[in-house]
Amino acid sequence: GDFQERPLHPRWFELENSFILPAGGGYMALTKEEVEKGGLLWPVVTVATAVAETESQMLYQLAEPAAGEWPAATAESELLSFHGAEINAEEAGVVEITSYWSVLGETERAWKIFVHLLDGNGEIVAQGDRLLVWSPAWRVGDRLGQVERVVWPAEGEVAQIMIGVYDSDSGQRQVFTNIDSGVATESISVR
Repeated sequence: GDFQERPLHPRWFELENSFILPAGGGYMALTKEEVEKGGLLWPVVTVATAVAETESQMLYQLAEPAAGEWPAATAESELLSFHGAEINAEEAGVVEITSYWSVLGETERAWKIFVHLLDGNGEIVAQGDRLLVWSPAWRVGDRLGQVERVVWPAEGEVAQIMIGVYDSDSGQRQVFTNIDSGVATESISVR
């Protein structure tokens, strides 16, 4: 069937704080413990169907998100499209930023997503950076999301939240161009 007809391109991601939806669909195996634990970030309800199970694992078939289920891109680089972010500050002292991306180009480099909280003077007062979806396995058309939890500074005010992508080895940032204005920048303001 489908397994013999399609090449295998494994993707790695940290399940509780990220997700990847392979271009054209695919399959994902999870342990039953992971499924029962819940709290998964990826939108399993709308894009996955359980197709097989063993005593300890579940196999899901992934589909492309339907029209309207994925936000429109607002900025693009040579590698990624940025599809927006959700900001949640319900937990005391922590801001949670969930960002949504789609892959435009493949890479062998280890890219990370950064989140910077800036004060009114443009100084970084809190930050987070990591990549929970392994970039060398990305394929054009893949969609990914990641949550970053940043401790809100005890003193001062956060005037802006910036997000972007950088090479963890060289520090080089992806340059994003705003789709509406054409303005190019190394980070995107999400608040």
